[in-house]
Amino acid sequence: MKLLVVLLLVVHLLLHTAAAATGFKTERLSLYQPDEVLRARLTSTESLAEYFKKLEAVCTDFFATATEPETLHIVVAVKPGKQARFWFVSSTREDDKGLEPLRQKLEAVPPLEVFAGPLAFAISARIAGGDGKNGFKDKNVGPPIPKEWAEAVKGAKSPVQVPDGFLAAAWPDAPGIATAVPAPAGFVNQVLEPTGGRIFRPKDWFYVENHHGPVYMWTLSREDSADDHAYATGVRIQLFTGVQKGTGKTPQEFILQFVANKTKQVKVIKSCEAKDQGLFTRMCLETEEGPYHILYSLFWGSKDLDLAVISISGTTKELWDKYSPTFDRMSEFELIDMKRFEPAKEIDPPMTRIESRQISPQIAPDSFAAKPKILYRAGTSYLRSEEQLDPERKLQQLILVHEPDIWFCNLVAHEGEHILDHGPTYAVHAQILTKGPTFFSTLEFGNEARFFADHHATALPAQTLDGQACEVSELKGGTYRLVLFLRTDTHQPFHLAVFKDDKPDFSLRYLNYQTDLPFDAALFTPPKDVTITEEKPEAEK
Repeated sequence: MKLLVVLLLVVHLLLHTAAAATGFKTERLSLYQPDEVLRARLTSTESLAEYFKKLEAVCTDFFATATEPETLHIVVAVKPGKQARFWFVSSTREDDKGLEPLRQKLEAVPPLEVFAGPLAFAISARIAGGDGKNGFKDKNVGPPIPKEWAEAVKGAKSPVQVPDGFLAAAWPDAPGIATAVPAPAGFVNQVLEPTGGRIFRPKDWFYVENHHGPVYMWTLSREDSADDHAYATGVRIQLFTGVQKGTGKTPQEFILQFVANKTKQVKVIKSCEAKDQGLFTRMCLETEEGPYHILYSLFWGSKDLDLAVISISGTTKELWDKYSPTFDRMSEFELIDMKRFEPAKEIDPPMTRIESRQISPQIAPDSFAAKPKILYRAGTSYLRSEEQLDPERKLQQLILVHEPDIWFCNLVAHEGEHILDHGPTYAVHAQILTKGPTFFSTLEFGNEARFFADHHATALPAQTLDGQACEVSELKGGTYRLVLFLRTDTHQPFHLAVFKDDKPDFSLRYLNYQTDLPFDAALFTPPKDVTITEEKPEAEK
């Protein structure tokens, strides 16, 4: 709670060193969020204190001549991107129409900068001495809840998190805003695939994914931890799915057992009690283990969410004070993009059709592996993959995806199998590379040009390849080098060359690349002459 204490001391000094104001007197500043959230979302305690001081000055000026006694709570919320909104809770007013000019003046004050999520506080004040209806002396009285907040969550079937849950309902993000969370100076937004989560990563730190079955793991570290290399300073996040199915324990029991075992083995510096955060319940454990200082943040899914999360932030004891602020900033991560948890409800998304063939020194030009394949994509839910006839295996494979449904069909045997995607995400992917650096895994059929642009590929001189004029760009990662050729007339992919240790590994030649085609639902439905069987339950396999 050190940051919270410091912040309250700063505000206390501001309140009691300012000259007594006629008409308006601040009595209390209430914070809606705990210390660990404040540390992760604020740039500094001073920035909040300065913002409060500016807002107080506006209120002092506005009520300078007020004579009607009133107790007024000014509820302030600030979102990433320097967005602020204000609500009023008054002891005397039936509505806040008379405070609309004050709202406009407050909104004109440049908001402070916050990261990773909203920050909320309330300025509680006496107007013209107040009317005694305040509860300022009662320390058990929590921050006020504006009627607009309460009305926005009316009918909610589960407890609403304060303030994030109320703000999500009363002040929802505009389309596209939620995915554009600005990163603090020195950090970048790192997407956690395949769950679509997000975390602030220091610009010069490494990012590695390592997923196995029901366990997903992400490591962000000063040292490169690829290929299971050890690291001394970093954050590792582990997501355990299907906990009860795999261990026989509820996610809460799984986490509490981990904590019990850990406290028996190491020196515990401090711990924090479990706190409901909406989707998850969180607790923490700070330890010293040999030469290391480690903070465990532990989560278990609420209600029927069979998930557990263990986040490990650590470094050497000597470097803890240096990197503790970095860990604070990284602690406010979003593990899951909840939009991916539900099959996308897409209405006739435009299609992309890609016909390509693979070229490699190891692939004979007249072999089945060298034959062209056709791929259709539509939105995040639809995919169709067509292969040509493989006479040796008596197989002509057709794969259809309409999340969460997936069909594998053999057009020769007129047989197919239907399986269900059990999550945790419901977004279809079409990876091009399954080797090389981890970030290569997000290069997919359909996003080639965007992938190169997003990773700041190096532009090379234009070239003509097999008679086709092309724009050329290059992207390096580890021992790999990727070269993308885009047609100058359509700016669509024409050729992708993959090199390992500066030697050709394989290439893709795009024979046809069409985008924005009208959606055709029949392409993602099994042919009528194919007999479909259902996937066998796990117990029968």
